[in-house]
Amino acid sequence: MNAPNPMVTFFKKIDVTNLVHISRKYKWKFNMLLCWCIGRAAGEVKEFYMLPVDGKLYKYERL
Repeated sequence: MNAPNPMVTFFKKIDVTNLVHISRKYKWKFNMLLCWCIGRAAGEVKEFYMLPVDGKLYKYERL
């Protein structure tokens, strides 16, 4: 919280087999699908919307 650049890291193993199949079937980029999944999962995490400012946590709506 007092760090100049606070960072939170989430660790979770995920099975990307379905993403590989979808990327091959529709000829979409695997990296694009993975980024979309990460963004969607991060949107559901409450702490993702909190920013530390002057020792307090503030909620923000947009990047």
